[in-house]
Amino acid sequence: MLSGDSVHRVRTGDFGHRGAALLSLETNEDGSSGTGAKPVVLVVEDEVLVQMLVLEVLDDLGVDALEANDGPSALEIIRADQRIQLLVTDVGLPGMNGRQLAEAARALRPELKILFVTGYADKAAAGEFDGNGMDMITKPFALEALSGKVTEMLG
Repeated sequence: MLSGDSVHRVRTGDFGHRGAALLSLETNEDGSSGTGAKPVVLVVEDEVLVQMLVLEVLDDLGVDALEANDGPSALEIIRADQRIQLLVTDVGLPGMNGRQLAEAARALRPELKILFVTGYADKAAAGEFDGNGMDMITKPFALEALSGKVTEMLG
């Protein structure tokens, strides 16, 4: 199911006309995609190296990826009616943190699955996400662990 070779990247600084054009090309009027649709993951991470690693894992999985560096930019993408199956967000974002972003995203898209990435949470906190389309992975993480978690959540 997760095969392919392209990652579509919409950087927060480019979200204007180019981002809007990319989004309109990828979706039909009803918000669905065309034939051969691959899963789309929105990655929200303010640490460039971590963001690059996550995008590399998604590329290896053949998943289309959108990216943002902060919560408000991510919400712009979510509001744009882009098809998104999974939100991968850092918990410790500046300004609007990952939990606040998740709450706002779920208000707009109640079915959206969310994977939190954090360097601060302990394993006990992961239990609060069981069964509601949310999960957590802690930094540092093995790339295989992230790949497995994304595949499981998209499954």
